[in-house]
Amino acid sequence: MLAALLFFAKDLRRLVAQQAAGAWTPFDTEQLEGRTVGIVGFGDIGQAVASRLRPLGVEILALRRRPELSAEIPW
Repeated sequence: MLAALLFFAKDLRRLVAQQAAGAWTPFDTEQLEGRTVGIVGFGDIGQAVASRLRPLGVEILALRRRPELSAEIPW
């Protein structure tokens, strides 16, 4: 999931095309900081993704089938 977010935010397709053409033109990229990401399924994998997104300044909204299991999460 994190790779997909960065793929679109940094416009990786454009970077690869410019690399293949050997022509680098400047362009603006998106920042993930301040964005909100929803995670459906907040088990081990969802929590691992969230822990990697938090340092990037992303607000995380998570949904899990058994919310009582989230009480032990420190953040």
